[in-house]
Amino acid sequence: MLSTYIIVITIAIVVMAVLVSIYRAEGLLAFYIMGIPMVLFVVEMLQIPWSTVMTGMIRPVVFIPLLGCWWLARPKPDELLLPRRFGFNAVMITMLFLLWEAKYFYEGQYLGAEGGYERLKWAYYFQDWGGALLLGFLMPLTYKRLQRLLGALGAMGLIWAALEAGAFLMGRADMTMEKEGGSERYQFAASVGALGLGINTAIGASGLMGWFLMKNRAKPSQLRNIFVGVCIGVMAMAVLLTGSRGPMVSMFATFIVFLFLLGGRNAIRFGLALVVLGVLLYIGLQVTPDTTKERLFGRLLGKSGVGHRWRLFLDSLAILRVSPFLGQTRGIISLTGIAYSHQIFSQIMVETGLVGLAMFLISVVPTAVKWAVAAFRRHSEVWVFAGPLCTWLAFEVVQRNLAAGQIGSTDFWVLMGILLGHRLVPMGPADDSYAEQDALAGLGSPGYGQPAPYGTL
Repeated sequence: MLSTYIIVITIAIVVMAVLVSIYRAEGLLAFYIMGIPMVLFVVEMLQIPWSTVMTGMIRPVVFIPLLGCWWLARPKPDELLLPRRFGFNAVMITMLFLLWEAKYFYEGQYLGAEGGYERLKWAYYFQDWGGALLLGFLMPLTYKRLQRLLGALGAMGLIWAALEAGAFLMGRADMTMEKEGGSERYQFAASVGALGLGINTAIGASGLMGWFLMKNRAKPSQLRNIFVGVCIGVMAMAVLLTGSRGPMVSMFATFIVFLFLLGGRNAIRFGLALVVLGVLLYIGLQVTPDTTKERLFGRLLGKSGVGHRWRLFLDSLAILRVSPFLGQTRGIISLTGIAYSHQIFSQIMVETGLVGLAMFLISVVPTAVKWAVAAFRRHSEVWVFAGPLCTWLAFEVVQRNLAAGQIGSTDFWVLMGILLGHRLVPMGPADDSYAEQDALAGLGSPGYGQPAPYGTL
């Protein structure tokens, strides 16, 4: 057993060292969001004895040094940043998290837990919701740090896509085939799962698109257009192979938002890379099993697709007959007939009632709208933050609130922590690496600690 722990710790240190060396602390944050499946994949390959408790320790081990990095970070005079702000909306969402935790332990006095997950749900939510929010709140949101975070997400998503597509193309016999309702959903590792592969790959794609927006604003490059187009094509192929409809739709919606944010001649230039994307997608469709294509496209709008999500939402409304105002965190299956409703907002209604749903909507919706408005103000300095983050936000809105989200969706809460915890008022000197490329050139460089002339919302 001791040798097992040594192997696991060694692998974790190596992976974290690589991420930190390339992406620094932001690589750790990307690992906090997407790293657990990678650990489980390594454990499965090496056949290392593992337990649920050990899985639950992965994020706390990453959380502690990352929180220290955020806490000790000091802004540099030459960095453009968005200052932290713990305003009303951030307070509201924090109170919602504390309300859930308090309700869970109070209900434990008279309600039992249905299954192992429900017994440990307080711990999952503590790291996947509360911890993720805190990391987003405290992140020093500088131009370079945001670029590294989005780059790290894109790199991790591309790794998943390359493993999935590469293993499939090299030989189906080596794949672990998951069957659901007669459909074949291919995955290269049983420990990760087809849906997990699809979601992580699509998260990575949204991060890659955001990274591209930042790099393209600094210095357009035709070679980069082709590279990113190929990467997105590989990611799209991998999502197709997993047979995951939610990530497929979410990735497509994110790509549409990305093209709008890219805009004008830049979007036309990117069309060359899209030719490569189209070729890769065509290849992916040719090798995808017919049952998988039927699941992805034939059933998307049917009873097992959009209709199924609608039925899950209607089932969630059953909580209003039992505990409409504060909901219930335990025994949910016996009340609604489902473990979770596949949408964050409806699951919050189930577990915290109409009171919790109101707190969620009041804090999240105005913040999302504010950032979306800033994202489409292309000639404001704040665009270099709002544009890339809203590409990621587009994915989270569709995937986590329409397709397949639950309260413990870490990626959603990290992003919301970033959006809720920072003011849309850039501070520091304009960065010549991108300012001279657009309308910001010639506006001057305000001294550090003073608001930049654009983007005040």
